[in-house]
Formats: sequence, C-alpha cells, structure tokens
Amino acid sequence: MLEEVYVVFQNYTRILTVKVSKQLIQLIDYIVYELGLYSSRSEFIREAIRQHIQRILENNKKLLEEASDKKPLKKLLNEILSSP
Repeated sequence: MLEEVYVVFQNYTRILTVKVSKQLIQLIDYIVYELGLYSSRSEFIREAIRQHIQRILENNKKLLEEASDKKPLKKLLNEILSSP
C-alpha cells in the first residue's frame, strides 16, 4: 500500500507529493523519530534527494559539464546542492 508524503521546501513555495510504501515510511520514521538523526521527514527526504542528485551528477560527468555551460541550471544546482 502506498501513502502520500508531503515535502515542503522552506526556501521555496512548492510542495512535492510522493507516494511511498508503508514500510518505507516506517523506516523513515524510525530514522527520524527513534534515532533522531533528522528533525523531520521533510528534512530527511530533502537530504536524500540532494544526495541522489549529487550521485547522479558524479556518475554522469557529462551532465555536470553541460550544466556548467547553462548559467541558470548551474546557479540552480549550486543553490540546491549547497543548501542545508
């Protein structure tokens, strides 16, 4: 069964809705609430997304090179990857 998780980005006015399994939510909740490694689900998910984007870019150097040629994209990547 999938449940919706709402992610609110503090510096942005966008809300991203994703559907994830109940088991995944339970695991995220354990990491966030039981282990106390993150202050909220949103913080956990934002960090997971940032890390995944970094891995994609590291594994696809050509994408990073193309991004550096496009100033708006480069600025966006710098803002996202450097935010807490």
